[in-house]
Amino acid sequence: MSVNAFQRNEPLVSVGRAGETITFFPTYGCRNPEGGGWKVTVHGWVYRPKESSLRRAAVLSLLRRAARLDRDTIASVTLKGRLRPFLFDNKPGRRFSIELGQVIHDLPASNPHGHFQVTLDIADDSLPPQPAASPEKSLPFFVSGQGEGESSPAAEIRLIGEEGVSIISDIDDTIKISEVTNRGELFANTFIRDFRAAPKMADAYRHWANAGASFHYVSASPWQLFDPLSELLADQRFPAGSVHLRNFRFKDRSLIEFLTDTDVAKRKVAEKLLHDFPRRQFVLVGDSGERDPEMYAGLARDFSAQVRHIYIRNVTGEQRDCDRFKQAFHAVSDEKWTLFAAEAGLDAEATGL
Repeated sequence: MSVNAFQRNEPLVSVGRAGETITFFPTYGCRNPEGGGWKVTVHGWVYRPKESSLRRAAVLSLLRRAARLDRDTIASVTLKGRLRPFLFDNKPGRRFSIELGQVIHDLPASNPHGHFQVTLDIADDSLPPQPAASPEKSLPFFVSGQGEGESSPAAEIRLIGEEGVSIISDIDDTIKISEVTNRGELFANTFIRDFRAAPKMADAYRHWANAGASFHYVSASPWQLFDPLSELLADQRFPAGSVHLRNFRFKDRSLIEFLTDTDVAKRKVAEKLLHDFPRRQFVLVGDSGERDPEMYAGLARDFSAQVRHIYIRNVTGEQRDCDRFKQAFHAVSDEKWTLFAAEAGLDAEATGL
């Protein structure tokens, strides 16, 4: 697959051994503050696209009890397609190498979820030539060792400069209609219906991208839903960026509980981005459906010099001066956060980005 697929927010797929598949996800690189060059993240998933009928029956039984599914829903093509990646045979303990920056790097073994993730140091002089007009650099890499003398194109990493503006965006109920506060609707919007973009958000994000902003998309959704999420981002022409989802196995916990438990994981991702880019300004975009206001306000207090503004899509109909927002945004300047109507969308042109 062409490395340019990264620009369409798609996973990059490479064929592994014995019918196994290696999927690489969109990641980023930042300048190395210690020794020069770049620190880049490689993240992927190793699995065999093989469904077990017994596992499928067990999963449907769990979902039937949790979401009260009827027979028509269980038989729907969309549900079957959305559940398929959850039934894949994850492959732990897999090791392979990639060629990145003209150097061969051995990757860590995949974990019980089949995922592997590592940060590598890349020297400036090993980067390929970059287009002069490009605001960001990119670093392609290749899977090696898939056969004697063979090397398969795998993915590319977006290299983000030390200064500029970065957008950290929630996905569910911020740019995608999920209705997280209603478990029945959340399940339907996640597994049964076509994914739908929130009104006018793609327009706003494209405006920011044209102004030079970089993007990081963060969600409580599991990596198994990356394909339909990437299709939504591509179809609606959201700017490309790194994507940060979560590992999930049915044996660990309820999927519905997993989808509505977001605070800790999302804050951890945001804090890492703020630490990786101490000289960049950050715009945080979320919604009022769960705890984005509380989490983002906490980041604004802890990283006041870096957080430029917070935008909250108002999916709950609360007033700006309600007790919840007063408490959440305590010690955060009124000028530093905006509550906007869900259907009206975000007026990016008025933000002065």
